[in-house]
Amino acid sequence: MSTEQQNTIEDERGTSRLEAFSDGVIGVAITLLVLNITVPEPHAKQVLWDDLWQQWPNYLGYVTSFLVIGVIWINHHHFFHYVKRTDQGLFLLNTLFLLCVGLIPFVTALVTRYLQLPEKHTAAIVYSGVLLLMSLTFSGLWGYARTHPHLVDSRVDPGIIRHLFRRSFMSIPFYLLSVVLSLVSVEASLVLYILIAVFYALPIDRFLKRMQTRDERTPLARHK
Repeated sequence: MSTEQQNTIEDERGTSRLEAFSDGVIGVAITLLVLNITVPEPHAKQVLWDDLWQQWPNYLGYVTSFLVIGVIWINHHHFFHYVKRTDQGLFLLNTLFLLCVGLIPFVTALVTRYLQLPEKHTAAIVYSGVLLLMSLTFSGLWGYARTHPHLVDSRVDPGIIRHLFRRSFMSIPFYLLSVVLSLVSVEASLVLYILIAVFYALPIDRFLKRMQTRDERTPLARHK
């Protein structure tokens, strides 16, 4: 074995520790969202329902960001169905991705705090910017897997990785649109975040796996 091959093997490792660390960061981020919702202080002259209703921006921000982070976790988990080894470059890209995820509770609190104030557009732009950076770094993970096929499960068709990379890249124009939309309507931009999350919640990877399995079985069927 050459020195170069030995260094490559030493640089590569399994994904279990990276997945565990990522799950921890994402889990903390999604849990921190609920801290934006506070228990109303009791008042003799006010009804509890009124106090609860006054927090509607916090509920909207919680639901929106919970869906965003939840779908992030789902797709990040699916990423490691295909990628079975890591190296230093993938570790660094994943760290940048988690840096963006960790900012989501902060920007959620920012946009909900200013949702009824004149500065709401600025807050929404910051929120959109963080989600855009998150999308860029996640697409970077798929791009890295595409250009480093030795990290990918050898049983996976390279065409699937190319398709999933393109699919992850599709979110970037929509998040760019959300930045522009934030200048016009903050509420509309929040709806767009939810629609993006719903789209990426679709189990497209299962469909691709079924297609790959069917393609692998087809030649066998022809020989019969």
